[in-house]
Amino acid sequence: MVEPIAKKFYESLEKKKLMGMKCSKCGTYTFPPKPTCNKCGNTKLDWVEMSGKGKLHVYTVLNYPGGEFQDMAPYAYGMVDLKEGIPYFTIIKGVDIKDPWGGNSKLPIDVVASVEKVKTKTIVVFRPAK
Repeated sequence: MVEPIAKKFYESLEKKKLMGMKCSKCGTYTFPPKPTCNKCGNTKLDWVEMSGKGKLHVYTVLNYPGGEFQDMAPYAYGMVDLKEGIPYFTIIKGVDIKDPWGGNSKLPIDVVASVEKVKTKTIVVFRPAK
């Protein structure tokens, strides 16, 4: 069974919206969405649309991923710090997968999110900003 918070998050992705939660007490963003604030533990959080902007700090290349993403390999997977101050790990497109060490030497770079259907899942993917 999918928790109501996770369900709302994935329903928002289907509408091409990246949603998170913001604490009404301390203003901290919580992502992925969950019922309590990461900073103060408050349970009063509001749904907010995330900017989708961030900085890519590191990525690696997955040559042998598991599950349904196997036939997409190789692809980049990395860590983005969202503008809202939250780390996000996901597929990164538009970076050098032939030389990830050289590509990582050019980081951090600005990236932007897009919500895409990848295989049977709707996920958030980041690309270098223009």
